[in-house]
Amino acid sequence: QSKFAEKYSASPPFWQWITFMDMMPYSRKINQDPAKFEIKDIPKPELTYNIEGKLQKLEVEWQKESQRQNPSFTRALLRAFSKEAIFSLLIAFVENISKIFSSIYMGKIVSIITASNQQEGLDSRELINSAIILSVLASLAIFAKGRYFFAVGAYIGQLRLVIAAILYKKLNATSLTSLHEINIGKVINLVGNDLGDIYGLWWFPSVIIMPVLIALGIYLMWGYFGPSCLIALISLVLITFCQSWLSKKTEKPSDENKKTVDERVKYTHEIIESVRLIKMYTWEKIFKERILKLRDQEHQYFMKIANINALGLNISSLSVYFSILVLCLVYVLSGGVLSSEKVYATIMVLTCLSVALSTSHQGRMGLVNFRLVVGRIEGLLNIKGDIVEDAEEEYDEAQR
Repeated sequence: QSKFAEKYSASPPFWQWITFMDMMPYSRKINQDPAKFEIKDIPKPELTYNIEGKLQKLEVEWQKESQRQNPSFTRALLRAFSKEAIFSLLIAFVENISKIFSSIYMGKIVSIITASNQQEGLDSRELINSAIILSVLASLAIFAKGRYFFAVGAYIGQLRLVIAAILYKKLNATSLTSLHEINIGKVINLVGNDLGDIYGLWWFPSVIIMPVLIALGIYLMWGYFGPSCLIALISLVLITFCQSWLSKKTEKPSDENKKTVDERVKYTHEIIESVRLIKMYTWEKIFKERILKLRDQEHQYFMKIANINALGLNISSLSVYFSILVLCLVYVLSGGVLSSEKVYATIMVLTCLSVALSTSHQGRMGLVNFRLVVGRIEGLLNIKGDIVEDAEEEYDEAQR
């Protein structure tokens, strides 16, 4: 690794990342002499994300889990990445809370301006105070969102590399006798494709903080609509249960899809390994039909998952606007009087909740895929027959 890459191998500070200053050293060197910029000048991810340190920590946690009656790789991951998980939840909470309170102060500004247009007088002091608070909250929300994308992207990239490293070490330490019992297609698909599903955890913090956001939104709307806002609460709770039900519906097709890909990759690997034999006996058409049949099954499962995902996203987005309509109708029919502040603030709050509901749906879908991937990882990590263990058993048997 070059001295240039060593100098910039650490993860850049957030202020440099958000202003694109972290790219300046690379841009400057490329502009000076593009021909001298080589692949070794780019920082290595194992140095940028401290993969070796996290790998050692995960191995320790997995050894502790392996001693339990029901070991869980998920618990080992949570303990190894506990700080990162807590920080992700905290920054996601700050972003969403800032957005919701921004909606309230935006509603106040609209109310003050509307009153002045109706010649009721302009409360300049209240307008300035609301504008200052809104600016602070909006800036905090933007900063938190940028920090969330920066941090969570780095954490998930680190997580994927660490899992790939622990699987690589396990396969290298497994004896040949035990390796013959492993579906090679499953291993290739797990490392090449399934680990990509870990990026579905990007939106998982929304699943955790969603109940808090719903409670806060209802509390803020209670001051405008009173008991009528319970209608919005009921609809939001129903949406949450609907999301949970739909995400569970994707678990079976996702599992079947992964198994189908395993078989397809296995057949493809066997075809490549035995291509001369297949050519000699003219079996090309038979193997081609098998591959295409598995490909069609894979496409069917994929479309089923995509349809369920699209249904969940549409329900999460549209139901909030339906809740606004029903809430306003019930409030007016019960004798309430609508104002610009009430309507605008409520629409903004429920819109923020709508976005949070959509991301929480994506988080639930990602969690389902993550559980399936973890189950497959545990199947490989729990394989018995390490090279050292087999050698010790053979030595003891020879001694006897």
